Amino acid sequence: MYCNRCGAVIDENSVYCEVCGQPLKTGNIKSGMRWHKVFLVLFGLSAFANVVIGLIYFAGLQYNEYDSVSKNREFRDYIYAKNYGLHALDIAFGITCIVLALFQFFVISRLAKKKRKAIFCLGMFYVHIVCSELIYAIAITRVTEFNPDLISLSRYLLIHLMAATINLVYYGKRKHLFVN
Repeated sequence: MYCNRCGAVIDENSVYCEVCGQPLKTGNIKSGMRWHKVFLVLFGLSAFANVVIGLIYFAGLQYNEYDSVSKNREFRDYIYAKNYGLHALDIAFGITCIVLALFQFFVISRLAKKKRKAIFCLGMFYVHIVCSELIYAIAITRVTEFNPDLISLSRYLLIHLMAATINLVYYGKRKHLFVN
């Protein structure tokens, strides 16, 4: 059981919190943290995936899937030559993905240590990743003749918004544990 005031672990039979002196007669919350460990692992895997995605965009390798026969740089070079500014945009998006992955690792460390602003940092991560996806989709329509796949983009944004909602509600109910 945890103290609602300071988040200290307390004995279930205690009348007062041994750390802060808060009376414990009402409002004690047993907050299961099983999802917390699973989330940290999944979020860490997601951070590694963001590093890989960032490197793919930085190197322009995402265009290799369209050239399934030769798998060489010719198609990528053709795309970049035909669409002025796309190469710079892909490099910027790749760097953004890598920076977001580093921020994810920072958020993981804050959540693992139950730091006070960890939940806020998690929310900021979701805001930044959704904004970066939207900005990239808008920018790509400005510098190329490509039209973004709105169904895929909508699906990707919906997944992030659902994950944000679920995880922020989960951690919001346990914010009293994040007091370090």
